[in-house]
Amino acid sequence: MPVCNCLRAFIEKPKALISPPVQPPVIPRCLLLGPSGSGKTTFLFRIKSGSFFDVPPTAGSNVEEIPVTSKTSIVLSDIGGTDYRNIRLHFLNSVAILDLSILFFLDVSATPVELANAFGHLVYSVTYARTRLPPGSELKFVGIVLNKQDALHSDSAVRHLGENIIDVVEEYAEKVTGEHHEHHGRHRAEVVAELRARVMTVMTDLEPLNWKLLDGGAKGISTKTGVGVKPVFDAVTEAVFGIKASTTMGGRAGSVVPLQGAAAAVTE
Repeated sequence: MPVCNCLRAFIEKPKALISPPVQPPVIPRCLLLGPSGSGKTTFLFRIKSGSFFDVPPTAGSNVEEIPVTSKTSIVLSDIGGTDYRNIRLHFLNSVAILDLSILFFLDVSATPVELANAFGHLVYSVTYARTRLPPGSELKFVGIVLNKQDALHSDSAVRHLGENIIDVVEEYAEKVTGEHHEHHGRHRAEVVAELRARVMTVMTDLEPLNWKLLDGGAKGISTKTGVGVKPVFDAVTEAVFGIKASTTMGGRAGSVVPLQGAAAAVTE
């Protein structure tokens, strides 16, 4: 008895009729790292909602998927504090991360001791992330964000107020609070230049690595005021997708903005 074509196809190629489940693509992930109070959560909410929220220090992590274009998105994972266990637990509890990037936030108004500890955390985070990535994946990008520049005096503000007035204010604040932040009375450009040199030294030891110092240029960066926030996000999407994020502040996707060739982040 002849076998009909449809039955013959089933007998000869049974697997053709039993399709395996489609594995969803793994969404690229960007870790927001840095000391407690450096502006990681504020950055996350700025990108997601376009607004400033006065939030307490993060215990654990905050994870949000942010649209980049109408068809692509990236997961931002805000990891609280500088406890090394937090980043280890994030890798342990997360799905496989194939395309990983890091934004490391520095509070430019922090004390020298706090900054030294922050740089130690930066080196650990990058080194650990590299060891945890599965074969075939890579650390796409590391951005060092010089945040809270609104806490420093701009050159024009210093000239307007006068160095003597600023010194008096700083001295009085130290007496009242018992705290001394030597950066607060200095020019923003001076502080940023010093941190740029320190970042260069630290990151050079971690190369080869696709990294970029994000200082906001003349306007600076402040996740509190929103100044310079969108270009920080753009730096990540350029490195990961090869496009500038078309997401407006508030997580709304617009049109794609292609780059010329592969996006290559370089130090400034």
